[in-house]
Amino acid sequence: MCYKANFLTNITINDNHPHFQYKNGLLTTKDEQEVIFARRDLKENPILPDNINKIRSNAFFSCKQITSFCPQSKQIESIGPYAFYECENLQLVEIESSNSVTFCEKCFAFCSSLSNFFNKCDEISLKSFCFECCTSISGFDFKSKKISFDRQSITGCEKLASISIYGDDFVDINKEEAIRFYK
Repeated sequence: MCYKANFLTNITINDNHPHFQYKNGLLTTKDEQEVIFARRDLKENPILPDNINKIRSNAFFSCKQITSFCPQSKQIESIGPYAFYECENLQLVEIESSNSVTFCEKCFAFCSSLSNFFNKCDEISLKSFCFECCTSISGFDFKSKKISFDRQSITGCEKLASISIYGDDFVDINKEEAIRFYK
């Protein structure tokens, strides 16, 4: 919606608007199920509505002051393409959901300070390049029944030391390489 709107820090929505609301620096759907846009000067861990289930494309694009993303909602289903792209101070992502969660293309790409990713979801799907060049990430902790990796989903994670998979079912790695390390 607001791709590269790096200086947008205020949105005014009429309280009676039938489709949107703006609260805590977030533009969401009226039912608070989707984050559409985050004010670019948000700090630390954004406060999300309790029933959020989707982070839309580019929602937190280049939010330079976010340090963690640990939503309280247990209903997360999707992190859209480029949702957290270039959030350079994001260090921790921790998501617990009773749903299948899709991490779309480049959703956390180029988050250079991201060092740990923890999830406990029913199923998880990592789409192409979703953690591309997260150069500080040292570990992935997957506690899911089913995990699938798409093409080069964790490409360029040069400090990656461990991948912990606790799934009951299986891990599906797409035909194309899912992991590639560059020096």
